Amino acid sequence: MEPQLIDYYNEMPSGANVIDKMNKEFLELQKKYDKLNKLFNKYRIPCFKVDTVEEYNKYEEKLENFTKNVREIIKDENYGLMSVFYAGGRPVNNLYELFEVYKYKINGTYYYNDEILTIEDKLVDELNKLTEYKNNDWSSYRVRYTLKEVLSNYNVKELSNLDIERVASEITDYLVNADATNIFDPESPIMYCNYIPENCYENEKEYGFGSGPSNYLYNIVYYNCEICNKLSRYGDPKEVDNKLLCEKCHLNTLYPGEY
Repeated sequence: MEPQLIDYYNEMPSGANVIDKMNKEFLELQKKYDKLNKLFNKYRIPCFKVDTVEEYNKYEEKLENFTKNVREIIKDENYGLMSVFYAGGRPVNNLYELFEVYKYKINGTYYYNDEILTIEDKLVDELNKLTEYKNNDWSSYRVRYTLKEVLSNYNVKELSNLDIERVASEITDYLVNADATNIFDPESPIMYCNYIPENCYENEKEYGFGSGPSNYLYNIVYYNCEICNKLSRYGDPKEVDNKLLCEKCHLNTLYPGEY
């Protein structure tokens, strides 16, 4: 920038003032970006890269055990949901409100101790085990959101003839399958952040499978296709001689020449 007459009377050239103001504006933008990025990552769904069918199958076994453990936690006669629901009679509208009031009541006794695990804590722990403790904030939010979405649908008047098997199944299904929400709103982060491994969606959308970001627990494992080497999360290796294939190669293996 060329010197100006006003610079002769100022201690600093006018251009320096402009640069200083621009730097301040940049720092403010950087702070906003860091805050948003931190929030986004807080709700980022964990994903896992596998290299072999054995690793892929091992995750499926872990997911099966996860669903079994969730149902057991919900249905436990002494420490499950029913022990919480029958804890007292404060005026509430639905079972989620009742759960929030009495979730610290375990086997007839109230605990406000970090060493005592509530139902919610146990479910978070199971989800953390499944996802190898990659993102506790995400696990906590997903469990809490699931309980709210499922239990809020039950009026407290239904408690007398509540089908706990049905409730356990609904909570388990919601934890695993989510609600197909693919939009991440930083002001109201629906727990299933729209993260998928890079390129998986682009590699598969042509065939209809890649309809959008996946929030389902059975889609968080991805791999390189054994034929074309593209990243994929398509799965179902048992259908194609236990090979990890993308959708195109999977279909070409099942129906040669048609794709």
